[in-house]
Amino acid sequence: MKILVITLVLFCLRLTPASASESTAEYYRRVSSLPWQWNEAEIGPFASLERVSQQHTKRKPRVHILPRRKNDWLFSILLGEKLIYKWRGHSNSVFCLANDRLLIVDYRYNSPNGEIVAVDTVNGNEVWRKRLQADLTKYSNGYSMYDSQFDIEIQGDIVITWSKQSFGRYVEFKNIENGETLAYKIFTAEPEELNLDYWTPRHWNASNDGLTHCLSLGKASEYRINISPQTDTSKLRKLSVSKNGRPIIAWEAHESSEFVLNEDSLYFVEFFASQSAPNIVCVDLKTGRKNWQQTLVTWEKSGEPVDCEFVRMKLRYSLQVLYVERLQEDAARLDVVRLDNGKTIAHRELPVVPDSKVQK
Repeated sequence: MKILVITLVLFCLRLTPASASESTAEYYRRVSSLPWQWNEAEIGPFASLERVSQQHTKRKPRVHILPRRKNDWLFSILLGEKLIYKWRGHSNSVFCLANDRLLIVDYRYNSPNGEIVAVDTVNGNEVWRKRLQADLTKYSNGYSMYDSQFDIEIQGDIVITWSKQSFGRYVEFKNIENGETLAYKIFTAEPEELNLDYWTPRHWNASNDGLTHCLSLGKASEYRINISPQTDTSKLRKLSVSKNGRPIIAWEAHESSEFVLNEDSLYFVEFFASQSAPNIVCVDLKTGRKNWQQTLVTWEKSGEPVDCEFVRMKLRYSLQVLYVERLQEDAARLDVVRLDNGKTIAHRELPVVPDSKVQK
């Protein structure tokens, strides 16, 4: 009899991890089959408020919204006339109601990260606060511009969060009881959906621009990047990339130019002295060969030589596009090019205010 009991216990212990694994796999199968869903008219605080007002619960809380500046709105939950919870948000904040819990997406509109907060609408306590796991920052080598929106809904015991961002889109499932992530799916950003209206010239800091800054970002890579010392007579620098002692590629660039590494690809701008149309280049680091070489649209349009001494530049990549920002004497310019072929799919140009112009 004792042997039978021990056998049954061991059998159950062996089954538990497997069943949990199957449950996780089922959630991922479910989320992987979801198509992208987004309705701009149903996104935002007032759309969330309308959905909450239409729900029927035993104790129906009231959500009060006080719009102020775009990025500073006040939200509060009232049960009867009693204030039980309040939080700060903005014009893109979203929330939803599930029985006695209000689920809030707590995020900054210009940041890729966010948290889901579950609030007990009876006593105002936070039941849980959990970070969204589908973090898109890993698909970007930093950023100086960003736009993000979220939406949230409940299906049974699952909190479903949708997000549309500069570097992609995703949907994430969380357990409504404890906020643990069950599964998520990342969608790639479609080039035709790019909206550059929010882009403005960043605060250009010489210590955060140029080849030296790029070198610090590339230290985590498996590839070794070398830059020749600066000389007094020339601001041209020699660069090389190697792996395990094997040289892959070498090139020259002005110290104000930039490069980025994306897995096994290197992107850089051929940027020397005065040039009418510097090129952006993509190199396959496995072979050392150029995948493509293209001239940026905004450079072609200007048709005038570009003086390196009066240019600051930033390269940033996303899931499938490369953002090329640059600040010159006359204007700030942005080109968005495809990672696979270098073709410009969007661009923008803005005048530069006098105190932000590049100084020689």
